[in-house]
Amino acid sequence: MKKINLIIASAALLGLLALPMTAEAQNRQQGGGAGGGQRQGGGGGFGQQRGGIGMMSVTKSMLLGRNDVQKDLKITAEQKAALEKAQADQRAKMQARMEELRNGGGGGGDFTAIREEFEKMSKEADEAAMKVLTKEQQTRLGQIQMQFDGMRVILKPEIQKELGMKADQKKRLDELQEQQQAANATIMQRARDGEISREEMGPLMEQNNKALDAEFEKVLTDDQKAKLKEMQGAKFTRDPKDDEAMRNFGRGGRGGGGGN
Repeated sequence: MKKINLIIASAALLGLLALPMTAEAQNRQQGGGAGGGQRQGGGGGFGQQRGGIGMMSVTKSMLLGRNDVQKDLKITAEQKAALEKAQADQRAKMQARMEELRNGGGGGGDFTAIREEFEKMSKEADEAAMKVLTKEQQTRLGQIQMQFDGMRVILKPEIQKELGMKADQKKRLDELQEQQQAANATIMQRARDGEISREEMGPLMEQNNKALDAEFEKVLTDDQKAKLKEMQGAKFTRDPKDDEAMRNFGRGGRGGGGGN
């Protein structure tokens, strides 16, 4: 049972259950709420973990739960309703599976297999959401996601291919990720040993994340940096209310966001 609890906690950390309803839907169910955020690599949040503690990437489904993203994409009322239904259906599917695991059903204690199962569900959620969007909206959402990822986006194989990254560059990225993992593991050990408080962990890890982003940027050539900026499209301005709502959702809080 201890193993299953670890699996559940890890799945939540990866953001595989974090398919937020749009802020309006949350407000309807919860009587309102104040704004949202996200603590991921490059700026905040929960999402997929790529190579290191605290290096997370927000999914397209999560982004579509934000009012600021919906406004940028010019999501219609019909699209909002379709997105809410797709998110609710997928969330119910994931929660049912998690309950099955809590009751000892399926999985056989194979953490890797269960993680991959939920990653697949998360991918399916993104695919379902993308079907609601027009081609133009899909393209723009991809650009916004890249901006949320920050420099961590160059860890994605498809981005590396697009930028024409060389083997020595990829090797350097691996080395940097290993260094960050070691640094963050040291911080966690210091917290376990009582040298620092849990509240002090976050800022220290954020410092590591920022330092890693700076080192990632150094890996790219000037041409690759220019290409990456072009791929990210027009600058997306994040609403602090949506940042706070996503942070609250990630902590198991109420979420919500500023209405449109």
